[in-house]
Amino acid sequence: MIKSDKHTANHNYMTVRETSEYLRMPIPTVYYHVNKGTIPTIKLGGRWRILRHRLNSEFLKITPEDQSVIKQTIDDYEFIDAIVEKVIQAIKSKVLQSY
Repeated sequence: MIKSDKHTANHNYMTVRETSEYLRMPIPTVYYHVNKGTIPTIKLGGRWRILRHRLNSEFLKITPEDQSVIKQTIDDYEFIDAIVEKVIQAIKSKVLQSY
């Protein structure tokens, strides 16, 4: 897992490394999902960029209602737990769809 003192980028176009930090997932796992097509991406200048809003809505299945609830959390750990739970749900959903 990547450990960084930097905050995750606040812009919409994230690099694979920023996506890895955002999802708290190893970089190879992010590349796996990029290559499989489960993480929505675009290529800019020959490099993958992940659109944060599409990642939230398509991969994590976070609805606008979920976003407002998550933003209202006071404790950062609650926010992280909510995101991790969404990632786990999304991965389970993708795995079940492949069978």
